[in-house]
Amino acid sequence: MKLSYLPAFALALTGMSLSQPVDAARPSQWRTIATRTLAPRTSHETIGLNNRDRYRQLQFCVRGAPVRLNAFKVRFDNGRVQNVRVNDRLNSGGCSRVTNLINGPRRLARVDLTYQQIPQGARPPQLRLLAR
Repeated sequence: MKLSYLPAFALALTGMSLSQPVDAARPSQWRTIATRTLAPRTSHETIGLNNRDRYRQLQFCVRGAPVRLNAFKVRFDNGRVQNVRVNDRLNSGGCSRVTNLINGPRRLARVDLTYQQIPQGARPPQLRLLAR
């Protein structure tokens, strides 16, 4: 019995798995590595990281109130820096686009953020830094 349809079927399955968007990762692959509640009338935040893990991508998510994320600067453990311009509004429950780290995976020392808070309700925005 000849099974000539199996290679075509396997190829079709491979094509289906490769056609998914790169950002469509399972949530279990992302780790929350820092959480900050943004103080009223602030526009800068520094997130220090005491983590020896290596990451290749970062993403910011916000809850409570919207934030306009202008830019952030990633400082690696070897002193090098990656500047990222975002200039995007993150609504409550939303996340920024995924940022690939240069020459990743890399160890992170800290992340410096510049943002604008968008007043909405009494709850301050809570910002989460996710990595994978």
